[in-house]
Amino acid sequence: MDDFNEFVGTEFSRLLLRGSDLDWARLALELAADGQPQLDPGRTLRWISERRDELLGVVAAAWSESDALRRLAACLVERHGIEGHSSAVRSADGYYLNRIIETGRGAPIGLSLLYLAVARSLMMELHPVAAPIRFLTRYESTEGPTFVDPYDRGRLMSFDECIGWCAEFGDRDELGRRLEPVSPRVAILHMLNRLKILHVEREDWQTAWRVQRRLAA
Repeated sequence: MDDFNEFVGTEFSRLLLRGSDLDWARLALELAADGQPQLDPGRTLRWISERRDELLGVVAAAWSESDALRRLAACLVERHGIEGHSSAVRSADGYYLNRIIETGRGAPIGLSLLYLAVARSLMMELHPVAAPIRFLTRYESTEGPTFVDPYDRGRLMSFDECIGWCAEFGDRDELGRRLEPVSPRVAILHMLNRLKILHVEREDWQTAWRVQRRLAA
């Protein structure tokens, strides 16, 4: 309980209580502040708000749900230069929302949180997916699930395409289960475990301890 009390009033506490409609941007920034104690979230939140304003009309003019997702990805990748990079996977910066925006490079789960945050600002329901190859996001369209791979420049895949992409990891039924959305809590546990490993590898014990406090809450 003491560990929970530490987070009372935060978006992370809402996650622990399994609250609905989590603010992905604020939650991601709370995690980023573990390694950046002086982080001012306002700058990143303004950036998300600016992307909402930039995309509202663009998304509204889309001819299909898939086209709306393509336009969202094009904004982040082509206009703002944000994409996956192998160096980001090995650095905490690749998981911190503010640093992903600043550097233009991110790890799969960090980029997925960015896409979730921007989509939420547009009232588009993306969901996190712990796919066998790497973290993705999933949109439930009228034509079936559409997967967005933020690490690969926002590439879109149908359900069958995603099954084919992951084929070496199981049969169709097993992969279908593994491509279901995960809860926000599971997604954040993936993120925290990866961050803990990175901090321990760098012998950054203080930040690793902050992450461990969240894992234990």
